[in-house]
Amino acid sequence: MPRAETPTDYIVFGLDTDLNKAMRQSITETLQFLKEKQGYDLFQAYALSSIAVKYHVTQVVDVTLGIHGMIPKKIFIHDPNTYWYRPPS
Repeated sequence: MPRAETPTDYIVFGLDTDLNKAMRQSITETLQFLKEKQGYDLFQAYALSSIAVKYHVTQVVDVTLGIHGMIPKKIFIHDPNTYWYRPPS
């Protein structure tokens, strides 16, 4: 699944014709992201995602339904700001 990034959040997605499956996929993508980014095991990733990640409905207008999860960067307190875009000064 694609991922996205804003200055304040990492974003994971879940897409399916069933909104429940899209939500499950978004959660799975969140857990995979946390395992890759921080090296968390499944239980650590579940615990963190249950309190820190906000899920929103992204898409409901056609056959493909979507959920996105917003993972706040501020929970990664030791990470430098590596966001790729810098506005002109």
